Amino acid sequence: MRGVAPADGAARPEARPRAAFDLSASAALGVHGNAAGLGGEIGARWSVARSLWLLGLGSAMLGDMEVAQATSRTLRLSAGAAWQPIAARDPQPFGLGLALTIGGARHALNRTVVGVAPVNADRWIGVGALRVELTWWFLRQTALVSSLGAEVAFGATHVLVDGRTAETIPLVRGLLGLGVRSQF
Repeated sequence: MRGVAPADGAARPEARPRAAFDLSASAALGVHGNAAGLGGEIGARWSVARSLWLLGLGSAMLGDMEVAQATSRTLRLSAGAAWQPIAARDPQPFGLGLALTIGGARHALNRTVVGVAPVNADRWIGVGALRVELTWWFLRQTALVSSLGAEVAFGATHVLVDGRTAETIPLVRGLLGLGVRSQF
């Protein structure tokens, strides 16, 4: 939040924003396993207190699972809360915060091997994520946002090829995001 100087020269804070929307490119990397992906994320936030926000997120990622000769798609829907202990203020345009979400992820694999019938499999699983967010407000209502965090799945997903476990999608994935936030 930035201050606006009235005619008498005293700093007066402007009204705090009530909502914000995010659009980001995202990447994931499995910790001790194959769960890499690239994609995008969209989010919406609603302010409930000066530094506390409720949020909803949706994302889609594409990846490759070489050991199963399959392509992967992950869709994620989640909700949670974000806390900004360091908010941007004039003249300092940077902010720092944490976001905690819980929701579900749909892992889908498509396997197409020449001479073998295509195989498609998917599964919904519960997930939780914690991220650190850094914002740079380069315009009054628009920021560049980067995030770094981890996602934990609430159970293992085993990938079977010819009746045998070829891979297990790891329970923990590292998350990285870079995008823009617009608030009003």
